[in-house]
Amino acid sequence: MVKMMNKLSLGYRILALIAVTIALIATLIYGLTNPLTQLVYGMLTLIVVLLYIINQKKHSS
Repeated sequence: MVKMMNKLSLGYRILALIAVTIALIATLIYGLTNPLTQLVYGMLTLIVVLLYIINQKKHSS
C-alpha cells in the first residue's frame, strides 16, 4: 500500500513538472504578446509549485 502511494505521488510530481514546463512554454509563446495570458500562466505555475511544496512537506514529516 505504501509503495503504491509512493508511486502515485511520483506520478503526480512528474505530471506537475510537465504542467509547469507546458505553462512556461505557453507563456513564452503567448505571454510575450498578451500580458493577461502571462498573468494567468504565472498564477497557474505558482499554484502548481505551491501544491508541490505542500506535497513534499507532507511526505517529509
